[in-house]
Amino acid sequence: MDVQEFGAQVDDLEKKLDRLRALYEQYFQGIEKIEPTILRHDVEKRFRVLHKERCHNTAVRFRFQTLIQRHTTLMSHWQRVCREIEEGTYEPHIKRAERMIAKEEAAKAEAGREPRGHRRSATGDLVIDIDLGAAEELLDEVDAEPEPDEPARPPVLSEPPSGPVARVRSLNDLRALLFESDGPPSRPAVSARPTVVPPGPAPAARPAPAARPSAPAGPGEDKVKAIHAAFADAARKAPAPVQVPSPDAIRRSLQKETERMSQKHPGQRVEFRVDVKDGKPIIKSFVVPAGNKP
Repeated sequence: MDVQEFGAQVDDLEKKLDRLRALYEQYFQGIEKIEPTILRHDVEKRFRVLHKERCHNTAVRFRFQTLIQRHTTLMSHWQRVCREIEEGTYEPHIKRAERMIAKEEAAKAEAGREPRGHRRSATGDLVIDIDLGAAEELLDEVDAEPEPDEPARPPVLSEPPSGPVARVRSLNDLRALLFESDGPPSRPAVSARPTVVPPGPAPAARPAPAARPSAPAGPGEDKVKAIHAAFADAARKAPAPVQVPSPDAIRRSLQKETERMSQKHPGQRVEFRVDVKDGKPIIKSFVVPAGNKP
């Protein structure tokens, strides 16, 4: 290896050593999570390779010796710090843990100084103040109001009451009348005649469902027999053998076709005839106006 190539190798090795030192510093600060062992092994391998080479340039050889001493010093420092980290005696890590513990204790103390009237939720983001008196009044008002879906109707008295009827004009009078509170309740007015509330209007009767239109009547038995006979006659005259369906199969087919044509052409009569198409007999349907005779 000549002098220029050896010098280039020393320059590259110096850059890698600086990169390795920066990675170890980040590892000690907690930025890097793992130790840069791959780059460290690569640097150590390059030192061993260059150490076997002979360089006749004094300046380049001096730079290489200085780089070896620097690498040895850094390696001893890294090993000592890694051992302290494993043993839990590394000073920066201890100070960082103390700061975190102090911050947690301060947060707990701040949470303990909250006013007693406030209740904090589990997440610590919501504070709810509850006034029990206002809540009871609100519940009383809600109970007194009728539901919006079904309006309240006045009670219907089937028989007149035997005694006088008390008219209550306020909620306080009702409470005083029912529960007999401390103060003397106001004297409700008594009417001489009982008040009978007329019943509400009777619900309207539901309209009867519209009758469904009856299905159109299918072809009669004579018409089915005539179609079957005409189809059999055309099948005998066909050049190729044709299978003749049974009268029941023809009746079902004519019934379905009658229903379909009646929906498509309401008010018109459906008729059938046997035609020959491509040498094979077929049954065709057609409509006839209601006024025309078959």
